[in-house]
Amino acid sequence: MLLTTAIGLSGASDAGARELPRQVKAHIAEIGSSCDGGYSTKGAVRTADFNGDGRTDYLVDEGAIICRGQTMSGFCGATGFCSFTVFVTSGKGFTKRDFLARGYEISGRRLIVDGKPYRWAGKRFVPR
Repeated sequence: MLLTTAIGLSGASDAGARELPRQVKAHIAEIGSSCDGGYSTKGAVRTADFNGDGRTDYLVDEGAIICRGQTMSGFCGATGFCSFTVFVTSGKGFTKRDFLARGYEISGRRLIVDGKPYRWAGKRFVPR
């Protein structure tokens, strides 16, 4: 079963946006702070349950964050690599893991990065 959801935000303070955890919102705001005039995060946040604890984990795709007035993300390199960050529930907070890749997929509890499957192993993702 595929458990992913794309969440669209317009700027960090869109009152109509789905409520995100403080850590995720702060991460998005930090990235968006480099944009003059605001930004859009439509499709930038995906959800899954990577560790199987029944709570929502979040993936922030920095490549989907677009500064207002731009047509493409400024958060990907010229070689096609983009950053994304995963927030996995851990105790009362989240464990944050950063990736740099050409692409990713979420399939159930697996994270597939550049075609290679990974699973959550307590504190980090490991090859499956």
